[in-house]
Amino acid sequence: METYGYPHFDIHRADLHRVLYEEASSLGVDIRLNASVANIDIPKTTVRLDSGEIFAGSVIIGADGQKSKCREILLGRPDPLLQSGDLGFRIVLRAADMRERPELRSLLEPPNINAWFGPHSHVVSYLLQKDDLFNVFLGGPEDKADLGTIGPQRATIEELEARFAGWDPRLKSLLELAQETRKWTMFRGSDILTWSSPQKNFTLLGDAAHGMLPYLGQGAAQSFEDAVALSTLLSKCTHPSELRKAVVLYEQLRFPRAMEVRRRSHEVRATHGYPDGPLQEERDRLLNLPPFKEYPNVWADPVFQPWLWGYDAASEAGKLWDSCQSEDTRVADFALRVLRRLLSSAYSLLIQALRRL
Repeated sequence: METYGYPHFDIHRADLHRVLYEEASSLGVDIRLNASVANIDIPKTTVRLDSGEIFAGSVIIGADGQKSKCREILLGRPDPLLQSGDLGFRIVLRAADMRERPELRSLLEPPNINAWFGPHSHVVSYLLQKDDLFNVFLGGPEDKADLGTIGPQRATIEELEARFAGWDPRLKSLLELAQETRKWTMFRGSDILTWSSPQKNFTLLGDAAHGMLPYLGQGAAQSFEDAVALSTLLSKCTHPSELRKAVVLYEQLRFPRAMEVRRRSHEVRATHGYPDGPLQEERDRLLNLPPFKEYPNVWADPVFQPWLWGYDAASEAGKLWDSCQSEDTRVADFALRVLRRLLSSAYSLLIQALRRL
């Protein structure tokens, strides 16, 4: 709060969906459930549902997640997800049960994000205070039997105990409390050169544009930054002719930042999963030093943290629009001066020609 003016939130996906749904409904958004998109006609800016219903608008925003049909329509070809080679597990525990085990109380009080690093694997846990639940994510390499596990699918606690045998005894205690777990393959999207159609009436947002691995915890956050930036730019438009400009500026602003966050997420995956050896030993040595630029714990990096958490998407979008407006004004003023000179010269030539008659 003191540094950035806002707290760091960890929120259950269902609660986030509910908040977004309620706010959108209160603003009069027409939300259609169980409505699949059959096709998008980009030149006509229309969307046709499987039901045959057609919607027309000025701009189409494709925010349909990592397995995006909008992305394939934009590219004009199939675009299957790429396997990362990693598998994710999740367990959810009752915090009340954890408080009965003295060795686990430090994970709850004060509420914090806890992380464990190990060979090719890592674990992250945090408290969901509203429901008094404790979420644990465990990531590691896929086995051959798990390849292409589109999840989440059921897994066994015994599988997790085998994967993380010999780790922190507190992690063993967490697994002893678990009743069930689920697993899924972590996919990533392919790299694309643009998020928008040539006409700039169709653009992608969120995971449809830049799906990333979860190692920075930034998938949802970057989607919100996209939405804030695009809505800010669209709100600046005073005429339909400016919508194209808003889409151009949206991609100009968001593409490099989202791609950098995506790249850093891949780096974190490698750093946290060093096998035992020189790289792991050097990482652990550095973690015992005060944070510095390129610190192995990226969330404590004094340069990267403010870049990541101190970003104001609305402010940056507003400044970009205003700077372009100023540039547009300068160009228009210059063009007007040139036009006046041309008209003045043409008028002088006309007067001279008339005098000769």
